[in-house]
Amino acid sequence: MGRQFSCRDNVVINSDEKFAVLRSIGDECIYEDELLGLLKNKPSPTCCVWFEPSTNMDIEQGIMKTIYVNRMVKAGCAVKIVTADWFLQRHYKIGNNLSKIRNIGYLNIEMWKAAGMDLDRVELVWLSDELNLHAVDYWPVAMDVSRRYTMTRIARYYFLLLHF
Repeated sequence: MGRQFSCRDNVVINSDEKFAVLRSIGDECIYEDELLGLLKNKPSPTCCVWFEPSTNMDIEQGIMKTIYVNRMVKAGCAVKIVTADWFLQRHYKIGNNLSKIRNIGYLNIEMWKAAGMDLDRVELVWLSDELNLHAVDYWPVAMDVSRRYTMTRIARYYFLLLHF
């Protein structure tokens, strides 16, 4: 039996139960032994969830993300939802108005609340804020990668990683 940890709602859940809850979220887990080891050694790991704001939130973005985030919280995890507002500026219908995009993101957050997402242990991170905060480090690396690698080459590496 795994080590015991206390969840946010004072229900005791051990690392094996946490693993089962987290494992129920994904169809596959490549490194199950590493995930189990992490849960045994770290009482409250951080899970990062990617999200692009949407004017028409679909089932996966709304209800399924709510279910998954609530399961992560139930497993005792801290959750960071990384809102990809910066990348949404490329969307032809919304345009490059970051303020408008952020308002759409706030609307999506309200939809999650209405769907029952437990936001007590969720940190909302706006990608545009993070890029601005770390721009001096980010942009030189991004430019270096864009000069050295084609999309075809990057896709090939990604494919190899998926099937390694």
